[in-house]
Amino acid sequence: VASGELFWAFEAGGAIESSPTVADGVVYFGANDGKLYALSTTDGRLLWQYQAEDIVRSAPVVWGDLVFVGSDDGYLYALDLRSGNVKWKYNTNRRVTSSATIAENLVFVGSADGHLYAINSRSGWPVWRFRTRGYVLSTPAMVDGIVYVGSADGHLYAVEAGTGREIWKHDTGSAITSSPAVSNEIVYVGSNSGAIHAVQAKRGESVWKFTTGGPVPSSPVVARQVVYIGSTDRYVYALPA
Repeated sequence: VASGELFWAFEAGGAIESSPTVADGVVYFGANDGKLYALSTTDGRLLWQYQAEDIVRSAPVVWGDLVFVGSDDGYLYALDLRSGNVKWKYNTNRRVTSSATIAENLVFVGSADGHLYAINSRSGWPVWRFRTRGYVLSTPAMVDGIVYVGSADGHLYAVEAGTGREIWKHDTGSAITSSPAVSNEIVYVGSNSGAIHAVQAKRGESVWKFTTGGPVPSSPVVARQVVYIGSTDRYVYALPA
């Protein structure tokens, strides 16, 4: 039975906004000192650290032998899992707080420059970029060859993964910083309008909308046909999926 007893603690060089990622006995996280840290899950021992040029708020993503993370310096970094050495880095010119989504050797990530990027996971070469009319802090979701992402322009976008072609966009009425979740061909996302939206994945048409008492930057989770999401009105909501 868990007792709440501390196993270990590690002090970074700055505040930690990045969510940790655990893979193969290593925990990866970023900090406001501009570093990405890799620690042993066993004892918290520092295995390596990488110094970016600005704050690392993005949650790291592990794929194969690489870990991907964005920084406020505008770069998306691909680092070697074992050494922390840079394999490549791609400059979006504006901060990257969106976390990456990886599928079919493509890294999908948003930037405050207003674009959704698709980057080759091995070479770091851009395959395409898709322009929205607002910053993209939302983490993309990719299902069945379609990438879904929200923008501060108030739209939820569906983009063809291989080409970057827009399939549809759905107007939520206010900026989206929530990251979409997809389940049973429905896309769920929060909006700063205060609403939680359920949208058809194929056509972009509204299925339902639930209005809360405040902006919804929280990202939804779907489990057992229930959507769970929080709002700045202080409530967590459970809605039918």
